[in-house]
Amino acid sequence: ARVRRLGMPSSKAEALPCSARAADGALRGAGLGLLWGVWYGPGEASAARAGGSSLHPLVYGLRFAGTSALGFAALISTYNGLYCAGEKMLGTSVANPLIAGGAIGTAIGYVLTPGKLLPISATAFGTAALCVSAQLVLSGWSRPETSMGQQGRPNRSQRR
Repeated sequence: ARVRRLGMPSSKAEALPCSARAADGALRGAGLGLLWGVWYGPGEASAARAGGSSLHPLVYGLRFAGTSALGFAALISTYNGLYCAGEKMLGTSVANPLIAGGAIGTAIGYVLTPGKLLPISATAFGTAALCVSAQLVLSGWSRPETSMGQQGRPNRSQRR
């Protein structure tokens, strides 16, 4: 197994300053938020209109797209910044998505259910688990190979 020293970058992304990675997250988040707003905006506007909103549906849809862009930009840039700070302190570790995802999940949980500890904790745990799972999948993590070969199948040399 390859051993890394703490603080030594193992990829080009890790060599970037955390501010650049947070800015990248903000741009990607804004784009994702705009797509979200375009996709869900018409439905939100018609629901608001049915609920008695006096705003024109186009104005409501544009406002929804704008707030979605700002929200996603804030979340993804904060996640990237926390993840990067973790890499600088801990090196490549499963703790990075766990801590960054838990912090973002706590913020989401607090916005959705302010002051309610159980839903906030559940959102934090779920977001952290999702971030760790995604990181493991994206980094190419797989089960350790057994003596029978990967996933219990015999190796070619064992088949003969």
